Amino acid sequence: MYSKSRRSIVLTLFLLSICSLEISGQSSFVKSGLNGAQFEVNTGFDPSGIVKSFGGKIGYSIGGILDLGGIFSVEMDEIESRDVNNTSIGLAYGLMLIKQEKRTPFSARIGGAYCYSFIDSSIYDEANLQKEGHGFDVRFSLLRDFNFGELVMLRFGLFGEFSSYNYTILDRSLQSEELQEFSTQRETGFKYGSVLVFAKKNTRARTFYLGVEPVMDEDFTLSISTRTGVVLEM
Repeated sequence: MYSKSRRSIVLTLFLLSICSLEISGQSSFVKSGLNGAQFEVNTGFDPSGIVKSFGGKIGYSIGGILDLGGIFSVEMDEIESRDVNNTSIGLAYGLMLIKQEKRTPFSARIGGAYCYSFIDSSIYDEANLQKEGHGFDVRFSLLRDFNFGELVMLRFGLFGEFSSYNYTILDRSLQSEELQEFSTQRETGFKYGSVLVFAKKNTRARTFYLGVEPVMDEDFTLSISTRTGVVLEM
């Protein structure tokens, strides 16, 4: 049986991972000086191939440099044979510090997200508890694109990411809101990994991509995210 501290650790990992993965911002697919829109869906797996998450992202590139957007995700797991779902929505952001062009052999990007998460499980409902969290992550990425003609591209990259989240557990067993008790905790984490992306651009300035991200956290736990989407250059 899990202890209370063990439950907190597991659910905190949900919060730390929910907003953390991205193949790259939309600006990395858009030429400097142009704008672009991004639409993406994603799925996360554990090393055994079991689906652990799914979600999506929409974003907008300003001048091929600044990224803004929104993300949605659902994480799934079990505690004491009970299903646990973590639904999250957030704002994504990013800035191209260096952009790969004719005289620049690689790209450097800083980005992340600010997310709000709600954890739903019968194990909390039966105890009259409510668990919510919010926080941010910041990622630094180095990317290198290899172009095969004008329309096909293969991308390799490395990244490191810092996350900081607060979550609250509210005891709803007391009828009066003034008497309800709650506790707050803060958790931080660090992740690192690699990026592999295949992208194809058509003659209508639409870039379709498919990517994979192996990710390792500070406890050496491996996860894999696959993502596919389209970027519309404007």
